[in-house]
Amino acid sequence: MRGRTGRLPAGTRGRSLPCKLSSRAKTGIQSVVHPGFRNNVSGEWEGRLVTYDPKGNALELPHHFVPEAYREWDMVPTSWQTQCSMRMMEDHVQWVNRKLIPTVGCEADSVAFEEDGRKDKTSPVPVHCLENGSFCIAPRHISVDDTWEVHHCLVKLPKEERVRMIQRFRTTSDGMIVLLDLEVIMERFDEEYNGRPLLNGCGGPCVGEFGDRPAAREDLFKMRWVSDKDHSTQFGKCRNDTGSTEAFGDDGRTDSFDGHHGTLLLPSSMWMSTSGTLDSFFYLEAGWFLDEDKVRVLSSLSFSEGKLTGGFLGMQSVCR
Repeated sequence: MRGRTGRLPAGTRGRSLPCKLSSRAKTGIQSVVHPGFRNNVSGEWEGRLVTYDPKGNALELPHHFVPEAYREWDMVPTSWQTQCSMRMMEDHVQWVNRKLIPTVGCEADSVAFEEDGRKDKTSPVPVHCLENGSFCIAPRHISVDDTWEVHHCLVKLPKEERVRMIQRFRTTSDGMIVLLDLEVIMERFDEEYNGRPLLNGCGGPCVGEFGDRPAAREDLFKMRWVSDKDHSTQFGKCRNDTGSTEAFGDDGRTDSFDGHHGTLLLPSSMWMSTSGTLDSFFYLEAGWFLDEDKVRVLSSLSFSEGKLTGGFLGMQSVCR
């Protein structure tokens, strides 16, 4: 089926209400999902996937998946073509990711692909989400000698374009939290969910390479950003290691913190950052600058002594 290839305006349009909270959610973590989220997160999504190491270098694809023709021309592919079937079930998000070596024309039909998925209840209701389909899935508690991940989905426009950023961490025996890798998937909506068994070999909403696009600019982190309450949600307080609070003030403003300890400036104006340790305070975030860097979508979490204590998800605009 042919995908939607129309205009993709930057910024935001429409109203993206926070997901409804349960009155019994004493921690503030969302436990009831807004019906609009169920619709906007679901679908068949076509995209490109790049995995980055802890220093921000794109990793080459596994050698056994790369066609001989690539090696003959000294081509080193770092991105997969992807297709994701995703939907919100009663109490968890369900998805299947399919990965294919990008090739020219319909040769893609003859190239084997990898498939992985999250079909069980190990993926709970997101810690928070927005009606437009943005979400963050994370553990409620982290411990020593453990490997864990945080899954951010940042929506540009509902049912059109989004980025998923999956941070994988390892907590050492002495309480240090180490980034293992970062998976970035830029996706465009193709069609409503049908559990598609195969990738499109050609056609569909072509998502070009994003790894060569400009990285996020460092000076943007020194600006003051205003959170849009109609397009944002939060629980608890989300603080960085300097002690400032990433939360709504009376005027709806929030300061982005400066001096990140573990910041990766990524292509297509994306970034991720971490700071702190398990024993005291740990903060992480992932974001995407849009609309010529005038708008950004941000997902951030705070942990105190290993327990999830706060989070922010939503749109912000630069305060001139």
